[in-house]
Amino acid sequence: MLFTLSACSTSGPSEPGVDHGADSEWSFFGHDLHNTRSNTLETAIDRDSVADLQLLWEHTGVETTSTPAVVDGVVYFADWDGRVFARSVEDGAEVWTSDVSDTSISASLAVTDDHVFVGDQGGTFYALDRQTGVVNWSTPLDDHPDADILSSAVPIDDMLIVGVASAELVQQKDDYTFRGSIVALAQEDGAERWRVYVTQDDETSGAGVSVWSSAAIDTERKLAFIGTGQTYEEPASPMADAVVAIDYELGTVKWFRQFTEDDIYTALMPIPQGPDADIGAAPNLFTMGGRDVVGAGDKGGVYAMLDRETGEDIWVTTLGP
Repeated sequence: MLFTLSACSTSGPSEPGVDHGADSEWSFFGHDLHNTRSNTLETAIDRDSVADLQLLWEHTGVETTSTPAVVDGVVYFADWDGRVFARSVEDGAEVWTSDVSDTSISASLAVTDDHVFVGDQGGTFYALDRQTGVVNWSTPLDDHPDADILSSAVPIDDMLIVGVASAELVQQKDDYTFRGSIVALAQEDGAERWRVYVTQDDETSGAGVSVWSSAAIDTERKLAFIGTGQTYEEPASPMADAVVAIDYELGTVKWFRQFTEDDIYTALMPIPQGPDADIGAAPNLFTMGGRDVVGAGDKGGVYAMLDRETGEDIWVTTLGP
């Protein structure tokens, strides 16, 4: 179900010195490349007006877990039936509906001038025509039968960066075979530009390390930052439960910082299990005291502030028990 609320007040005056172009839209998961998830140009809703919000329209159906994208007066979202919707922000009127996949779509959409991009839980990635919803191209991101895409794609230059995960961890097996990865695709046709595997599935690092996280982008350093999951079998990958910094022009790892060592976990494995402390949330980029940093938290309640250039710890704290 999707609700759209209207504020009874009108937008306030423009903030001096702020670019009111692309920043006023919410075109992909984190709102912007730094994953701030904050639209600083939103002035209609504040502490005083939020109590007066009223239901404008609603869409009912199966579960929707993605963050809606809102561009040029149209809201785009997907559901667990594998459909993608485009609706008028003003009144909810249908712009188009597209039956994209026969499996669920949980990730958030990325909207560009010409396309709407999203991956499904069968491991296939799609590009839809933004005006019509017609699928222009699709490509499987991994040939593993349990591959899925919960990472929300981030557009940068003429590419898309997305993580690949797997449902293999909910099975009990003698030998796991999935390898998590981060992939860059060409927006035009889905061609793979590069791929970074975060485990080798060999004697050095076991299978697993799903990438549920979505990337944050530093365009000055040409770096993409993304979190990784746990290893499914011994030996644990050194890049599991980590923040990974990738040169997105070259597709090479600049640095990684592991939060939890030796985290071996699958849902049905016998006790003792690892802590399952993956970094599933998207990292956030900001500047603190004049220093460019990346912040990220894991499922174990650890939050770390890292230097963007080197991955060096600035501080680390535990937020949970």
